[in-house]
Amino acid sequence: MGRLEEAERLARECVAIHQQIGDRVSVAFGLGGVASMLLYQGRFGESHSLYAESAALNHDLGMRTHYAMAIRLLGWNKVNLGSYEEAHDLQQTALELLAEAGEQQEIGTSYLGLGELALVRQAYAEARQLLEESVAIYRQIGQRDEEGLALAELGCAVRALGHLAQARQLLCEALLAANETGALAPALFSVAHTALLLADQGEPERAVELYALASRYPYVGHSRYWEDLAGRRIAAVAAELPPGGIAAAQERGRARDLDATVTELLAELRET
Repeated sequence: MGRLEEAERLARECVAIHQQIGDRVSVAFGLGGVASMLLYQGRFGESHSLYAESAALNHDLGMRTHYAMAIRLLGWNKVNLGSYEEAHDLQQTALELLAEAGEQQEIGTSYLGLGELALVRQAYAEARQLLEESVAIYRQIGQRDEEGLALAELGCAVRALGHLAQARQLLCEALLAANETGALAPALFSVAHTALLLADQGEPERAVELYALASRYPYVGHSRYWEDLAGRRIAAVAAELPPGGIAAAQERGRARDLDATVTELLAELRET
């Protein structure tokens, strides 16, 4: 829901309670929760330390599946720090361990992470295959919010392969998932990738405006992944506009409401 400071406070309270009663398994799991709250606030250095602590504690406790989940999250953090090779190794190891355990949701998220890494290195056909696997798993288990993430990233891969009509359809589905769940992450992903689609369709002002909205949130604005995947492209598009046009588009974007924008874009893409 985007109430990140409240979420962090509650996650920290949870860890403190489990520390008091000596429940080290729950502490290990809870540290990952706190780290995720920090990550969504764009505090990637702080979240990295907690993810690493969670992974080490799970390893020491012999919690093989939780360890796999923790290193997957650590890999996710490294993506946002731009440490792509390390992130790939962690995601691949996590996927192998999670496949042994049959953890479908976590397997779907590992495919999502590997798909993102393929996207950022511009291996779009590989990204498409990995992200289709992720979408299929999420649909099978009914994990609607994360399905929205995977659909948005899949839309990016398909767009980069030149299939704009299919990309619009996938982004429409991603926006619908964001609209239905009210979850922050699929909303941000969908809006950011719609900005890229509009840039490809020759609508630079709207592309700059929407990306300004997405990057207002530190999870996008402070992320090396998002800078490499979308920020540079949007900056190139912005350079084609007169200086006053850039500033005005960015100001409009930063003033937008995220949920209202998701609803607006969903209606628009459904008509095309």
